[in-house]
Amino acid sequence: MRVIWKCLEPMKESIFNEFDLKNEARYTERGRKMLKRFTQSIEAGEYSPVLNPGDIILTTPRAFETDSNYFLIQSMAAGTPLKNFLEDSGGQIEHLVDWKQKIYSAILMVYGFMVVKHGFFQADPHNGNWFWEPESKTVTLIDWGGVEELERDTHCKLANLYSHLGKLTKAWSDCEAVKLWGQEEVAGTYRRAGFSIYQAGENQTALFYGRTYGISYFNQALGLRLFYNDEGKWNVVREHPGTQELTETVAELETKVTNMRGLASNGAKTWSLKGHKGRILKYPLRVTMEDPKSCKLPTRSEAYSLAAYKMGLKLNFACKAEDTVVVPEAPLSEDEDAMSQWKDNGKRQLGCVTTTEEESFLTWGLYAKLKLIVETKDGKRTVKLPDNKTYDLDEEPKDVKVEGWVLDAFSSESQEKIAKLSEGRQNMLLKSAQAQLAVASSLYDSDILMAAVLGLQAKDSVGLITPIVPNEYVMLARCIVVFHGMLGDVLKDNFVRFAVTGQQDYIQWLVRSGGDRFFRSWLKPAENYLGSHRRTCPTEDWKALDLPES
Repeated sequence: MRVIWKCLEPMKESIFNEFDLKNEARYTERGRKMLKRFTQSIEAGEYSPVLNPGDIILTTPRAFETDSNYFLIQSMAAGTPLKNFLEDSGGQIEHLVDWKQKIYSAILMVYGFMVVKHGFFQADPHNGNWFWEPESKTVTLIDWGGVEELERDTHCKLANLYSHLGKLTKAWSDCEAVKLWGQEEVAGTYRRAGFSIYQAGENQTALFYGRTYGISYFNQALGLRLFYNDEGKWNVVREHPGTQELTETVAELETKVTNMRGLASNGAKTWSLKGHKGRILKYPLRVTMEDPKSCKLPTRSEAYSLAAYKMGLKLNFACKAEDTVVVPEAPLSEDEDAMSQWKDNGKRQLGCVTTTEEESFLTWGLYAKLKLIVETKDGKRTVKLPDNKTYDLDEEPKDVKVEGWVLDAFSSESQEKIAKLSEGRQNMLLKSAQAQLAVASSLYDSDILMAAVLGLQAKDSVGLITPIVPNEYVMLARCIVVFHGMLGDVLKDNFVRFAVTGQQDYIQWLVRSGGDRFFRSWLKPAENYLGSHRRTCPTEDWKALDLPES
């Protein structure tokens, strides 16, 4: 209940403001002016190639203030609620493509314009508050009674977040690019562009539904995407959104090597290329990739976690020092049978012992949880795991390295508890804490797969470390959750149909982030704000996240 209230408490003022319709009239007109400027920016080509001139218009209803706080004159929004449009679009690929490429992209990008450039936004952007009129290509955002206006310090921190991580996102994409050498139809530079999802093999961690992830690459000049697929092949494809067959295979290589760095180290391989009239031709192609370390960039986990710390996010250590133990890494599986077949991979994580009048036990596992009874003999605590072996819970971790600032991210009460841990346990906890902070930053982006990947790195700290989100970010976080929910609803409504009809490529296409991703598209409004507020919004505190000088 405390967590729920933490999210709801900042909404008190927003909710009560909705009863003052004079405010709503003023906010609606203010929003209308912002959305008009955003549409003008689209028409000027400032958001190409994601949103091109003529693609879409964003607006609000007209609102007229009266003498009464309880009476408002407002025009009707054109079209139908987006919620109804999506419900009626089930099975119609063309409508889903329009939603993903234009409507959803415009919603994500206009919020960057409102939040980061202007510090003012409608705080309840669910599907029922957006109207879509396809003939005029107009999206209307209604219900401006509940809004959020950022304090100057909060606005400055968010602008720095999206500026620094936006620049790093582009730098990572360039640095991790691969080059394909050989036939001119496919040769060129492919930059990192999201993830691909495929069936998890042996010893691969599944993200969901038995599927794991790999990196996807895109060649803008050729319009080709390179990724690993369910059939055990590296594919070069051309995508045709809106058609029954999303992808047209241009080249493919059957291999068990799922990692691009591994593929690049194997030299030239014989790929199958689609020739004239569908003929399959064999050609040698070579993949090369630079060492990302040569770019001298921080890792995503390092940069994301430091950004969360700079934003003022705090952590709470939820276990007593004397109850904090070291245990073998638990599997991620949701299958209890798989848990019974668990084998020790040599990795260790922290756990928290719970003691009652009857027993001491440890909860082990993220999804399929096991209750492990803690045995104590001669002061030594042990548990028996599914492999029927006994493991020492007081083992001291070794060679764990961590950034020195991470401890400062904890509350003062938590720091006192952490000080009582052994050095090895301290470092292990702080490493997990850094992973938690990285996940926190990723949730201010719109790339749900990146958040899931970083979440895997933080899984060991679930239950041990809990985030403390400052009130000033809660309303924006709520909006972002709504946007993720929009995408989640579309996936839920179409997942089975795409799987049954053999159109799994559309599942990846829907999930994959593009140019509308916050850490790309919110960079420009962040730079605009920082550029016009140099005196009141310093960037010096974020220097550690500046790009290295070339």
